[in-house]
Amino acid sequence: MLPGRRSPEPWRRGRLPPLLVPARRGARGEGGRGRGGGLTRELDDAYGEAIILSHLGNLYEHTDARVAIDYHERSLETGCRIGSELLAHTAHCNIGYARLTLGEWAAAVGHFERALRILGEQGDWHGRSQSWVGLVRVLGELGRAEEAFAACADLLDQAVERCDAYTEGLGRREYGRLERARGRVAEARVQWELALTALEGGDPKAYAEVAELLSGLDAEAEAEAGPGSASGAGRLAEAGRAGAEAG
Repeated sequence: MLPGRRSPEPWRRGRLPPLLVPARRGARGEGGRGRGGGLTRELDDAYGEAIILSHLGNLYEHTDARVAIDYHERSLETGCRIGSELLAHTAHCNIGYARLTLGEWAAAVGHFERALRILGEQGDWHGRSQSWVGLVRVLGELGRAEEAFAACADLLDQAVERCDAYTEGLGRREYGRLERARGRVAEARVQWELALTALEGGDPKAYAEVAELLSGLDAEAEAEAGPGSASGAGRLAEAGRAGAEAG
């Protein structure tokens, strides 16, 4: 289980444990950052400290990704010090996603690659799949299309074999992006429609993101067809908003 990104504990569904509530309240300033450091020092447990640092990093990821990276690097340092491959993998994966948030593709790719090397081919599937999705995304952004297509195809094969609809949906989202970048609009649409099906009833944010990608294709088609044309853009946008609100 990946303790930093997608764990089953209650706080990953919107409720934080008592230790983390003060840190989140202060997440907009240095006060929250300092409080987080104090909380970790209260624990006489290096593994628990690294997990809390990881969670704090994730709280900051979409508000201040550089602060998030600082927390994840501290978690990585602790994980390496105590010899935990799981913590080291988690930190590299999370740093990769924070770099992705910042648009720092070249910096992100190395972290995803290291995360995958740490776990190896037989490692925890959830952790591997999260890092794999991130790697496909940054390879595409870096223009390394052939590598990205190959990695994404392998990811999809394993996701389908494991009946992992969530990872399949994320993989098809990324495959669609790769197709769209090559100008293959029809192929991108097929992948995104399959992604919507796979993600339905699951992660509402991922579902809404794919719905928005499809809406973009429909809007482009409407613009090319001229006034009076009909498409599913509005319907898909509404579906995406409804999915996000449901979450």
